[in-house]
Amino acid sequence: MALRQGQYDLAVIQFFHVVKVDPTDANVLLYAQALRRAGRTAEADAALAQVKKIAEDIGQAQFDANQM
Repeated sequence: MALRQGQYDLAVIQFFHVVKVDPTDANVLLYAQALRRAGRTAEADAALAQVKKIAEDIGQAQFDANQM
């Protein structure tokens, strides 16, 4: 996975497409993490705010994201 390999710009592109197809809370959290690591803090904050609004259980979403 690009995110774990430090290829943050590639991870942003990959997770952008993943979120389009499967916008789960965990996928959006991973997208936000990729954005943050790529230095795109404002976009990461916006994605995180979005998932916090819609997540039924943010703790579970974070756990799920960490398992991927």
